[in-house]
Amino acid sequence: MKKLLIVLLVLLTSCSTSLETDISSDRDFSKLLGKRITVEGTAANTKFGALVITNDNASIWIDKLESWPAQYNAEGDNGKTVIVTGVIIEKFDLPVVVNKNGQSSKTSSRKYVLTEAIWGLLPD
Repeated sequence: MKKLLIVLLVLLTSCSTSLETDISSDRDFSKLLGKRITVEGTAANTKFGALVITNDNASIWIDKLESWPAQYNAEGDNGKTVIVTGVIIEKFDLPVVVNKNGQSSKTSSRKYVLTEAIWGLLPD
């Protein structure tokens, strides 16, 4: 089943090569908005939803996924390694950070999100 899922992800990403981006060397998600990308990392649950933490500590949320299924073991630091493909967008719905002077920044509420996401576990 795991091999089938990986094959399906590879086929999906190869069908849209003009939109597919390998982000292994570029973590500036703002340059990738609107593109279909694939990320690999650790599944994690937060109070704001499910996300992937990449090996270089970049975080990207999964649209409309409140938490990973139980088999992803995404509680604490024990999340399983996942691969996720989706279209990257940005949302401004995180709580806003206000500094000592009472000023806030819209960018402090920004998060990058994968829509139309397909995900699966990578073998250990």
